[in-house]
Amino acid sequence: MDEQGAAGGQCHQDRPEPATGYQLNRRFRERLAHVWQASHQQIYRELGRLQEQGWIAGEEIPQEQRPDARRYRVTAAGEEALVQWLRQPQPPPAPRDPFLVKLFAGDLLDDATLRSEIATLREHWQGRMRAYRRLEGAYFQEPERMPRHYRL
Repeated sequence: MDEQGAAGGQCHQDRPEPATGYQLNRRFRERLAHVWQASHQQIYRELGRLQEQGWIAGEEIPQEQRPDARRYRVTAAGEEALVQWLRQPQPPPAPRDPFLVKLFAGDLLDDATLRSEIATLREHWQGRMRAYRRLEGAYFQEPERMPRHYRL
């Protein structure tokens, strides 16, 4: 349910206004890409599955000079499924870091090679931290105006 939860959660955030697949895809990239990876195709595939299960409803929106769009909204059954998924305890993610595994055999490498890889990874993680700070600045400037679940 993780992919479906991510897609369903994005539909849920749009209440009461439904959103098109394009809008959901864009929002997914803007809001969740830092914590969950999904391709454009995966998102549309999950929207199809959610609709098959009756957890979202899609409405065709005719468009001129473009293919028709489909607007999605969460159904009562979908909201209940989302609540059930949210209530399931989430185990911590399993650590899986190839570099840390490499360190166990790091004595086979020279210091310059190890330092270079450490510097590359440090640059990566510092970039990730800058991105998180930008998100914090964009979305969390006024905590008192945020939904309750974000303030907890």
